[in-house]
Amino acid sequence: MSHELTNLLIPFRRDKKRDFASGSGPDILRSKVLQTLLTQGATARSSGELPWRTAFGAGLELLRHQRSDAALAELA
Repeated sequence: MSHELTNLLIPFRRDKKRDFASGSGPDILRSKVLQTLLTQGATARSSGELPWRTAFGAGLELLRHQRSDAALAELA
């Protein structure tokens, strides 16, 4: 018997029952990765978005204002 864990999907959204949507497996993994990547983490320019856990997150918002080059164009 497999006990697959379920949890709330982030960002919060409503399901068809007008409750907070929950998921499991690939859905919850995707939700957690997005939460980590889109949360502003501590960098040389900022102290982080979450005052109680400043190291949580990434500095992806800083890349938005960087100059584009050939390597970045290939990634896009």
